[in-house]
Amino acid sequence: MTKPTKILIIGASARAAAQASRRAGLEVAALDLFVDRDLRSIAECETIREYPASIVEQAKHWPNHAVMFCGGMENFPDVVAELEKKHEIIGPNASQITSLRRLRNWQSWATNPGCDDWLRFPETHTEANGECDFNGGKIWLMKSHRGAGGMQVRRCHSSESFEASHSYIQRFVPGRVLGIVFRCFPQNTTILGVTRNLTPGELLQGKSTASELPPFLYAGSVGPLHLQTERETNLSEWIDSISVSVNYRGLLQADFVEGADGRLYLLEINPRWTAGMEIIEMCSGINLVHEQLRAQFQAFQEALPSESNPKRDAIKLIVYAAQKQIVCQQTSDAMMFHSSWHTDQSDDEIGITGWADIPNVGTEINVGTPVATAWGLRLHRNEANLTEGDENERSILAEWPALSTMIEKIKL
Repeated sequence: MTKPTKILIIGASARAAAQASRRAGLEVAALDLFVDRDLRSIAECETIREYPASIVEQAKHWPNHAVMFCGGMENFPDVVAELEKKHEIIGPNASQITSLRRLRNWQSWATNPGCDDWLRFPETHTEANGECDFNGGKIWLMKSHRGAGGMQVRRCHSSESFEASHSYIQRFVPGRVLGIVFRCFPQNTTILGVTRNLTPGELLQGKSTASELPPFLYAGSVGPLHLQTERETNLSEWIDSISVSVNYRGLLQADFVEGADGRLYLLEINPRWTAGMEIIEMCSGINLVHEQLRAQFQAFQEALPSESNPKRDAIKLIVYAAQKQIVCQQTSDAMMFHSSWHTDQSDDEIGITGWADIPNVGTEINVGTPVATAWGLRLHRNEANLTEGDENERSILAEWPALSTMIEKIKL
């Protein structure tokens, strides 16, 4: 197999994967829901007309490009199967995606007898048949099989009827949500990085906008977090067995809740580029598109780049509009001026901040909808803040004062 030179990124938000692909030396195109300004600056792109129904037809505009997926596409293996007929797939194919996204597989993998001392799967029901104890102090969530980014997760208050083919009920497990990225080689799976998911509640304390957003909505990531060596070994061996079972080589992310009992509770496996991967790139200097290609194409086996950067902390968060507005030239230009973490590296604890997913001039933004992504990068500051299970999540922005100042200046 030969390394591709042209790549088409497809998904809800293609910007981060497209930038990584560009830095990996590929010619980049993108099908994306927003086609933000910074994406347009590096890639030939189109807005997805009807997600996901129009994707196969629109992808025909790039017949010589390999295809890689980002947000939400893991939920449409039928679309992936159609794209496979004309394009090389970077990452898992339709059959592998189907296996890696199957609820009963998650439950089976997480309840393997060899993992019961450190891994669990939250109590889950696929039928509203009275098995959920809604009066026993437990909190239950209704989740869509095709949800992404927490958008289709809500609290379930009673044994309401639902279609098992569309949704399931799962017990809420309190704790930090961790995104763990793995690079899968046969019998040699390693962890590339760990991040923590942020929610609107902890970023918008006391602001009316917070009440308008789904409580489990993905609002950003912070990291890297550091796991104990034994836990890293457990996780690597566990994912290795899964990747071997589905015959997959490449990158995967698995999301877990870190429970009060010290165990990890598997939430889902994401077989595509994830939002947290950008944090890992920012902190390590490792290009994850390059790593996907290195893992997938046996003829492309250059050594893993050494970590040339000092240890870094990074954060990215989605900024939501507090008022209805139309993006002006001045705001868009100001954001574009500070949008290059990969060329302007932090050299102190204060670090640098900037913007990504930058809206085009004239974009109309309603209250409670995302405006852009803010990011911060600095020298490694205080490992205890990233590893202690009882960290104060409400203080996350207080830990990044330069980021708070930058957001305030834009007056969103």
